[in-house]
Amino acid sequence: MDFTSVLKQIPPTVWGTAIGSTVGALLALPGLALSLRHARKLQVRQLAHDTEERIRERQMSWRREVYLEAAESISRLSGLLGRVADLNVPDQELSSVYQADYARVSRIQIIAATKTVAVVNKFLGEFACHYLQLSVARGLLLTQRNEIQSLTAARQYSAEAMERSAVRLAHLDSNQNGDPILRAAIAAEVEAHRNKADSCEKLQSELSDQLPKAQVELFKAAMEAGYQLTPLLIPALVFAREELGIPLDVEQYTRNSDEVMQRIKSTVNASLERVDQMLNNQKAAAKEE
Repeated sequence: MDFTSVLKQIPPTVWGTAIGSTVGALLALPGLALSLRHARKLQVRQLAHDTEERIRERQMSWRREVYLEAAESISRLSGLLGRVADLNVPDQELSSVYQADYARVSRIQIIAATKTVAVVNKFLGEFACHYLQLSVARGLLLTQRNEIQSLTAARQYSAEAMERSAVRLAHLDSNQNGDPILRAAIAAEVEAHRNKADSCEKLQSELSDQLPKAQVELFKAAMEAGYQLTPLLIPALVFAREELGIPLDVEQYTRNSDEVMQRIKSTVNASLERVDQMLNNQKAAAKEE
């Protein structure tokens, strides 16, 4: 039996079913292709959306980290202004804190929006100016303190030398056959050392009287710098919270900040008035003596 005979034995219904299925499949192919293309587009969009979300979340994580570190650094920098007036704090310690925290705040420029960067840079610029001015004033006071210490050492040395020369002079006076030329030389040494000690003591006293008042003035300047810098932080805080999606009642925050600042000013001014009064009393007592 040949192949043609086999085909003739297949019922017409089978051919109809086969042909119908084939035609249906062929007709369905374009729809399937469109469905697959649409599904692929949706998948691409979803993947792109997921990628954007991951990037956004990663950026937000970076922002939170950088902003939290910046907030801590700004707090330390604000405290640094007051420490400038403390001459017992080593210069190296102040410089280390300044450089480290200034750099941390500057990191905001990498991740922050343009308006946030602008206000932060304004704060950093103003802070650098105030810190430089205070550092120069501090350097002058440190030089004055070192001069006081040098005068103290010189006075002590002259006083000890004078005592030694006085002992030699007394010993020479007790000897009836003492050399008058040597005696005159030793007496001149005693007088020279006395004059040197008196001169050092006078200058030391003047500088010592000036130093506490100058330190108070430096502290006042540091506090005034803090008062001027504080308002610059409010817009930086507002913009940073906007970027993080954290709402802030700016008017209420500003009112609260002003109230706190006024209380701080009142407390500091009252304390400084007491210090000034104490220094004036000490000066008056020294004059009476």
